Amino acid sequence: MIELGDWIVPHLNYQIYFSKPILTFWLIALSYKFFGVSEMAARLPFACLATLLTLAGYFTVRRFQPKAALLAAVCLASAPLSILAGKTSCIDIAFSSFINIAVFATAITLFKEKSKTWPLIYISLALATLTKGPAAVLLYGLGMSTFILVCRPSKSRLLEFLKRLNLLPGILLYLLIAVPWFVLVSKATDGLFTQIFFVYENLARFMGKTNIHKGSWLYFLPVLAYGIAPWFLLLPQALKIHFFAPISELWFSGRLIKGFKSSYRPYAKEMKESSLFLTDEEAKANFSLLLSAWALSMLVFFSLSRTQLDTYILPAMAPFSILLASTMSTLAEEPTETDDPLKFDRLWFRFFLYLLAAVNLLLAPVALYFSYAGRGSYLLEPQMAALSLSLVAAAIRQLILLKRKKWTQTLTLSALSVACTMSLSFPSVMGYLAYKNQDMVNLAKKLSGSDAQIFCYGAYKPSLITYLDRPVDTLSSPLAFIEGSDPSNKENSSKAQPQLIMANDKDAADFAVKPNLNFEEVAREGRWACYKITNGYVMRPRTLEDSFKLLIDQNIPLWSDLPYGPLTTPLGGGKKTPPKTSN
Repeated sequence: MIELGDWIVPHLNYQIYFSKPILTFWLIALSYKFFGVSEMAARLPFACLATLLTLAGYFTVRRFQPKAALLAAVCLASAPLSILAGKTSCIDIAFSSFINIAVFATAITLFKEKSKTWPLIYISLALATLTKGPAAVLLYGLGMSTFILVCRPSKSRLLEFLKRLNLLPGILLYLLIAVPWFVLVSKATDGLFTQIFFVYENLARFMGKTNIHKGSWLYFLPVLAYGIAPWFLLLPQALKIHFFAPISELWFSGRLIKGFKSSYRPYAKEMKESSLFLTDEEAKANFSLLLSAWALSMLVFFSLSRTQLDTYILPAMAPFSILLASTMSTLAEEPTETDDPLKFDRLWFRFFLYLLAAVNLLLAPVALYFSYAGRGSYLLEPQMAALSLSLVAAAIRQLILLKRKKWTQTLTLSALSVACTMSLSFPSVMGYLAYKNQDMVNLAKKLSGSDAQIFCYGAYKPSLITYLDRPVDTLSSPLAFIEGSDPSNKENSSKAQPQLIMANDKDAADFAVKPNLNFEEVAREGRWACYKITNGYVMRPRTLEDSFKLLIDQNIPLWSDLPYGPLTTPLGGGKKTPPKTSN
């Protein structure tokens, strides 16, 4: 974006990138402007957004459930899927932050009197739309519709909710922020971007036409299991308390889940709505129900989608983390009634606390081993040894508190222990994984000054574009290697650009499929090598723009099974245009 001087059309691999709108590109480019081009600069805006989401979650929960606010923030900040996405999926981190802030602002607007947060709803939705498209409005509308359906507010209270949302000025504010860029990008690409983005990248994506990966309606259960580990083991209790029990009272007068009526008075049939304003107890209950309905609606929606990726469920991490924190805070308290409706849930919660202490004891030697095992080609940070000691100390303290039946203190220590484990181990693990790719990085840096056309054989490696500072063609089949001379170079053979192929040793074994071609190794870094074909050439893949224009010219519907396969990744590199200079 900076190099081409184009701040309207998204580019990746020096070509138009149709999959996502512009906002994440702006954030990265602005960070580059201020801090220079680096990995730190590229990730800084999204680290800030993740921090903003955690703080927004904390202050929102404090408005409704003060005792659970800190625990909710800790659970959200230490959710493994959120941490992983922060390193690998900046678009989903930004989208999750904006759309969850919109939900938090909605809760405060609806359930707290004299709230002035309604503009934040529409600003956040507009930013989410500029991050990932109309999915923001669709998911928000689906979640809110689910909440209204299960909440069953009276006509007067529903009208009060709508009044507080300020729909007309809010929609105008949303359109003023979200629409101008779509108009500009459509004009800049003669309508090609908007046609492909809305039809292919949204409609066809939901239909499963844009991604080779396929899942099932159970796909996101294991994703949630590791995504909010270890708290996932309490998710059934959280949904029972905050979703199914209220539905039981509202729709079935408590017959669906017996024994909960006394604990959920805001939902009891005999409690008439004497006021348009909610009591603190009603606001708390409605807040939990809103988060439950919204998170579950997303889970169902993406489970029904034909295209499924782990990060799709990322926006549900915040509401699930808050619900789990609220559930744990409730179960940690001693029951006030003789006939405790949460008796078995408390028993499971206490067993869960013992389980966490046992896991800490088991992880301590593992962390100590990894602090030593890497002392070869790669040295893991000494923080792993510190983590091992902290896990032992935490486990001992947990067991002491459990023996004294200090459930709340044990819960606090357990949450801090999980957060400490994630914060200390994750950088070491990611550093080790990065080290495994260091051969590729070193080879790319060695080739960065070459004037050759460089191909990557195997998986798509977008980081190569940065390290090589040029477009990179990605090849997935040896069929791209052709014997003979490149016909496109016949007229200008003297100016023909050399072709080099980067591949790791495992993928390079595919070259044997072409026994008549001579692959000469010209450079090597560990398990990665660079080759050139001395008696043939490489057939370049098409750019996304060329592929889509070809489909449109052939009148092939973009939502159909395309003959060229999914067209979301820019495998064919574009043309590097020299930076614009001013006189």
